[in-house]
Amino acid sequence: MTISEFYPLPVSEIREKYYPNLANQTYLDHAGTTVYSSLTLDKIHQKLSKTLLANPHSLSSASRDTASLVEETRYKILSIFHVDPAEYDIVFSLNATHAIKIAASLIQDAAESSFNYYYNINCHTSLIGLRTLAAKYATFDDISSFEPVEDKDGKHPALNFVSWTGQSNFNGQKFPLGWCKEFRRRLDHCYTLYDASALSTSDPPDLSDANSSPDFVVMSFYKIFGMPDIGALILRRSTAKQLVEKRRYFGGGTIDALTIEEPFCRRSKQLHQSLEDGTIPIHAILELSVAIDSHYQIFGSFNSIRLHTDEIRKYAICKLKQLKYGNTGRRMLQIYDWPGAKHGPIIAFSLLSQAGDPIGYYGFGKLASARNISLRTGTLCNIGGIQKFLDRTNEDIRQDYEKGHKCGDILDIIDGKPTGVIRVSFGAMTMTSEIDTLVKFITEYLKDSNLNIEKGNPGEKQELVVKSLTVYPIKSCPGYRIPEGRKWKLTKHGFEFDRSFVLLDLLTQKPLLLKNNPRMALLDCRVDPEKHMLYVRDKRGGNKLWVSTNIRRYKTKQMGDFIAISERKMVKFFSDVMSIGCTLAGFVTEKQMQNKTAFLLVNERSMRQVSKDDSLISRFRANIVVDSAHPYIEDKLSVLTDMDSGVVLKKRCKCDRCYMITVSDKGSRDPSLLVELSKERKQKGKVYFGVNIDVENVGYRYMRVGDRIVGEE
Repeated sequence: MTISEFYPLPVSEIREKYYPNLANQTYLDHAGTTVYSSLTLDKIHQKLSKTLLANPHSLSSASRDTASLVEETRYKILSIFHVDPAEYDIVFSLNATHAIKIAASLIQDAAESSFNYYYNINCHTSLIGLRTLAAKYATFDDISSFEPVEDKDGKHPALNFVSWTGQSNFNGQKFPLGWCKEFRRRLDHCYTLYDASALSTSDPPDLSDANSSPDFVVMSFYKIFGMPDIGALILRRSTAKQLVEKRRYFGGGTIDALTIEEPFCRRSKQLHQSLEDGTIPIHAILELSVAIDSHYQIFGSFNSIRLHTDEIRKYAICKLKQLKYGNTGRRMLQIYDWPGAKHGPIIAFSLLSQAGDPIGYYGFGKLASARNISLRTGTLCNIGGIQKFLDRTNEDIRQDYEKGHKCGDILDIIDGKPTGVIRVSFGAMTMTSEIDTLVKFITEYLKDSNLNIEKGNPGEKQELVVKSLTVYPIKSCPGYRIPEGRKWKLTKHGFEFDRSFVLLDLLTQKPLLLKNNPRMALLDCRVDPEKHMLYVRDKRGGNKLWVSTNIRRYKTKQMGDFIAISERKMVKFFSDVMSIGCTLAGFVTEKQMQNKTAFLLVNERSMRQVSKDDSLISRFRANIVVDSAHPYIEDKLSVLTDMDSGVVLKKRCKCDRCYMITVSDKGSRDPSLLVELSKERKQKGKVYFGVNIDVENVGYRYMRVGDRIVGEE
């Protein structure tokens, strides 16, 4: 299947000429944000270099020129949506969610918090959030399922507010703009809000007929042009004028007259000015003006973009539906489309095993990222789509939360059911080759590795030797390799001082993690067990710090579940290394210090099957590194006994490797190890290497390098 060309240049030439940031990338997350062009950046730089922007509230010539630029940009935006400026105005916002809040505040003030709210179940979380402001709320899937809410006396409230999305950010399903006519017919004093955020990436709605268009339309421009990070609220003048008169709050620049003590205030008669509290983002608005012009120069029109993305989606659907297991003919994935509905350039799907069971999205997303494939996984801020297409009830959602599941975590399968999906979305510059890359990756991902474990004779004991022992005093930071010949104390919970501390983000009050903060690899950490001191050094500049392992000796502050050092010298040291505000912290209770398992054990012989570079073994952050006669022998062993110290270890599970192993010792990203590992060690979508073990018997309460270990199945 080939697709037509709709642009002034072939899309391959457009990519090469205007999108160098997409080189060697497979970008399939345009519903999250599309990609800005180098043409836009160059023109922005030129214009900012030659243009003096000033606060439009001032009266200088630069201020007047800035105000003119802002007004020109408003007209450019209204033109995209075919809006008559006499019927609609536009208010700049931080993003679409902020635009929703502006509209909601107008409704709330006018109704004095007594209004009914209706929202479509396919909408974004930001629209669902408005229900907390309403007296009553109800949901609907389609116009046929829309039912007005009645009070006990059978009367409707004085005001009704209805919202729906133009295109589901879950799977691209489109919903009619013209529904607002039916809402107005069935509800008195009805106000309508249309979320055009996802739709406008490729197909901005036509608002030329004011009588059949909503009262409010919201959008985010980074979803359309890649930048800037601002949004807008397009609002009907006749509607907004009534509501603004009852607006309570006012900010700088929104009024014509005001007294300091008496409640005298006269708002600006310009609609957008009365709602844009404070100084508008003039630099971002200049960037937006340039981005609009550049977009038209590159792609010609939004109709061309719509035609292109429609063809890309058809191509992707065709390719994905062809994916089947060769031995059974069963499909490899399930696509979540609504039969008979129109869809924009978004596809949501789940992977299936050969038996037809769902495969979680987390491992897929992890390995996709390692291959430079950008996509989205999880609930997508669209719980309605999750419940509708994954058949999850309200009770399922509650129970999942009680089991620990929350947005953005790794719990992708609970009780055999997926908690989220994989989403790919396409933009103006998407190429068919990116779809081909995705399809090839799915095929490879669903093919399990041949683990090739040399089992030997059944019941035969396996001999291993301890090659290195490492403690990680600060979670996610480099470890301290215990010198050969030195005994190291252990307990039922692991090695002494292992993962006893964290680097705590002072803003979020959460521990920093290596997979999100690669600079943690720049810290050299050592422990002196006799002196109970922790030595920390910045690998780059040599700055160092000695810290007592009893951090309560210092000035501390409790932050959530942690006791954090608040002394300026230490806060500055760690913050300088990490480039964010952080400090060393310990746990409030000893129970919180305990890891899920006591140790992680990996095998040097197994590592040689994956890579010839022995230094890479440090990325696995193992406490115990052993060597054996055969690779992967650790997978089948259940009990390991240290013949020199009497310590008995029991395997709990194989270790599912995370994105952390893509961080090099220098703090840079290098996905090659994870990619190679996935070829050798992937089973049912998870990549395994090493085993998690617990202490069954502490023996003489120590281990050391060179100890002989006997393993049994």
